[in-house]
Amino acid sequence: MQDMNEDHERITALKTLVDATANEITSGGLNIDTANRIVAETRIKAAELIPDDMDKYDMIYTSRFERLIEQYITSVQPEE
Repeated sequence: MQDMNEDHERITALKTLVDATANEITSGGLNIDTANRIVAETRIKAAELIPDDMDKYDMIYTSRFERLIEQYITSVQPEE
């Protein structure tokens, strides 16, 4: 039962982390370099939470973040 609770806590933390990153990207005001840095930092933090499942993370979230960056950020957008 404790393992299930720990898994649930890790998944909840991952969801919070990923959602915060997505919100930061979609809020605008970032340039592409900053957005890519934030995505890379998120991946590092995710690896601490789910080290054995990073293949799933990459499969799910890499394309999501790429799509959000493409949709909400241009390379010439100024940093605030």
